[in-house]
Amino acid sequence: FDSQTAPPLMSPELYKRLILLRIQKLISSLKSSGAKFVEYVVGGNTSVNVENIFATGADVLLSDFGADVGVFLARASCGKRLVRRNISPVLIECGDEQELISQTKQVAQLAKTNPQVIVGTGVLSYNTPIERVLLLKNTCMKEFAG
Repeated sequence: FDSQTAPPLMSPELYKRLILLRIQKLISSLKSSGAKFVEYVVGGNTSVNVENIFATGADVLLSDFGADVGVFLARASCGKRLVRRNISPVLIECGDEQELISQTKQVAQLAKTNPQVIVGTGVLSYNTPIERVLLLKNTCMKEFAG
């Protein structure tokens, strides 16, 4: 997790100048040590920083629920990268059930039609009822089966 580098906390220009090279070196080191897939997670609306995020060399990149997934998918189509699309953890924990089902179906359909997409969630609190997590899981399973 590198969420302290998320806009608006850090501009893309500042990220490129201060952070990018360090992350590239870290990911390169992980891969040279045998890591098959390296995921790089920066939460928030990172759409404006997508070029830098893809430049890290990570294999799996996060498109958080507030980001424009289209920007990530357009960039991912240029190479063999995966995009994890998150569903809001607040929605999962205590949001409107129909909205949770709707957003889960949208993300599941996106993943079903695009093999570069992984369905994900933000960090779920311990207060999240297991029934809500199962609702998300079962909704995904139905979308993939249908």
